Amino acid sequence: MRKLIERKTRSRDVVENLLSKLGLNDEQAAEVAEVSIEFVQKIRAQLNKKKKLD
Repeated sequence: MRKLIERKTRSRDVVENLLSKLGLNDEQAAEVAEVSIEFVQKIRAQLNKKKKLD
């Protein structure tokens, strides 16, 4: 269980960097990070929400 949580955390960090630093679209980020597009969309929504609060 711990390894699964660590993997998800790493995947989240990778996706955040792909979106914010490299400006990839959802499909590109999902392919590079080897995660689902839905996962990337969730991360993007959270980043956009955080950005609005800042």
